[in-house]
Amino acid sequence: MSFSILKGWGIVTFFRLLSFLLFFSFFAACDQIPKDPHDTLEKVLRDKRIRVGVIHNPPWTDIRSDVPRGLEIELVQQFASELGASPKWSIVDVDSAMQQLQRGELDIVVGGLLKSSPYREVGFTRPYVEFTPEEGEQRAQVMAVRRGENRWLVTLERFLKGASFRIQPGPTS
Repeated sequence: MSFSILKGWGIVTFFRLLSFLLFFSFFAACDQIPKDPHDTLEKVLRDKRIRVGVIHNPPWTDIRSDVPRGLEIELVQQFASELGASPKWSIVDVDSAMQQLQRGELDIVVGGLLKSSPYREVGFTRPYVEFTPEEGEQRAQVMAVRRGENRWLVTLERFLKGASFRIQPGPTS
């Protein structure tokens, strides 16, 4: 006597049904990947505001005037504009910036951050520019976001990949 789970179904019908169920469950699980556990992108789009931590580091960011200036300031302004949002600048030191980012009080931190940054409790974009200064050590510039906010990170990285900018020599302090 043989027992078959497929008795009366036919093997072809069974595998068609199984394929359909696997296909459907794959797409049902992919509603919004990558995800933001803390909904950063949705909050930015809803509130029309990006909370930006700015660390003084010319020429990337310069906070010596009333309004922050610099290459990364311009990039964030362009990014905010594409999202229909405005940046809200917060002048911070690097340690405070990373702590505020972890707590969700900031959405992005800029300030000439390097890929080799020791701050591992936050997320970093892929390098948006790499260069070798006169000292000879190659540098890779990144921006920081809250760790795990992958949809937000991917949105920022896509913008940076398509952004055009020019690095101009300027004051270093």
